[in-house]
Amino acid sequence: MSETSSLLYCYRCEENTNHQFVFSHDFAFRYLDAEGFVMWEPAVYSGLSCTTCTDLAIYIHSSLHVVGADSKYGELVYPKNREIYEGLPRRVAQAYKEALKVKRVSKIAFSLMGRRVVEEIAKDQGCSVSNLAEALNQLALTGKLSPWLSEAAEVVRKIGNAAAHDGFAEFNEHHVDLIDELLYELVDNLYRGPSFLHTYRNMLEI
Repeated sequence: MSETSSLLYCYRCEENTNHQFVFSHDFAFRYLDAEGFVMWEPAVYSGLSCTTCTDLAIYIHSSLHVVGADSKYGELVYPKNREIYEGLPRRVAQAYKEALKVKRVSKIAFSLMGRRVVEEIAKDQGCSVSNLAEALNQLALTGKLSPWLSEAAEVVRKIGNAAAHDGFAEFNEHHVDLIDELLYELVDNLYRGPSFLHTYRNMLEI
């Protein structure tokens, strides 16, 4: 590989692909210090294009963005990488990570593994998953799942069941995207949101 190309993870292709260097721009990064005051830090922005899908990725390098964290160009700032595993219990995070690995490889596999994420969530919330439908019903009755989240989990469960038992089921990208969005909402509302709030309440002593 030449100096102008690098092997980086592409969030559109969802795998490591060769990226061609496009531009470099010296600017500044805006951040908040420990007291909540706005500060500016000199930074270098680098743009690279995936040679497979041509999507653009932008990285930032400053004293606050360590080279090697995401790449030799610093940390990824576009496309925005959702911190999807932050605050998640280990088993839930592992199941979610494994599901996302097969998202564009096999629709059936992703459907099945999406259901497994819901199973791990139910276990983490204190329910047996010998009957996942009943477990989700119990979580809804106890208020651990809001009506909206209960419906989201039930949809993922039903699609997973169809993938497991109906060999003629026609799965397409709409099913994949629906499962992806519903899983994101489940873990965001159950884990990431409360973790984020707890961190900032402690920081601000509210």
